[in-house]
Amino acid sequence: IPVASSIVTFPHTILPAFHFLFILSLLSLQLLFTLFSPSSYLIFTLFSLSSHFLFIISLLSPCLLFTLFLPPSYPVFTFFLPSFYPLFTMLKCVRAPQSRLPMFAK
Repeated sequence: IPVASSIVTFPHTILPAFHFLFILSLLSLQLLFTLFSPSSYLIFTLFSLSSHFLFIISLLSPCLLFTLFLPPSYPVFTFFLPSFYPLFTMLKCVRAPQSRLPMFAK
């Protein structure tokens, strides 16, 4: 069945493109931070590394659910997610250290 196989293989071919665009956007933001505020360069480098890791995790878990339950709508989800991604990343990066603090304090 060629239609079913194209639906399955399409997301796997489009995800690397979004991953590459995400890396490019991070690099351009990092360049802006370096040019305009060098003192925050280290903080932004740590933020970009953690957001890169969270990006991979956040892409894998919803994509797995969409692939299992809603294969036809998976490409729409893949195109839709990156527009909201920076906000999600900021929220995760801000919230994660606060939730881990009591764990390290014990």
